[in-house]
Amino acid sequence: NDNELISPLHDIPLFADANNKVFNMVVEVPRWTNAKMEITLKEPLNPIKQDTKKGKLRFVANCFPHHGYIWNYGALPQ
Repeated sequence: NDNELISPLHDIPLFADANNKVFNMVVEVPRWTNAKMEITLKEPLNPIKQDTKKGKLRFVANCFPHHGYIWNYGALPQ
């Protein structure tokens, strides 16, 4: 349902198409970005939020000469 809230960790199936071995992926750091986003495990519905350390926002290093990562980084659901 388009109006339902979901958890990116628990409510997205692992397989988009099991017969063809196509997987779903939760992207936490999109390609060409460097904000370090994480699936929040300690909050209801596990929202994706920017990670912090000692109260400061975290960022991934640039892959020279590019900005951020040169690939999508994330997790497989479930």
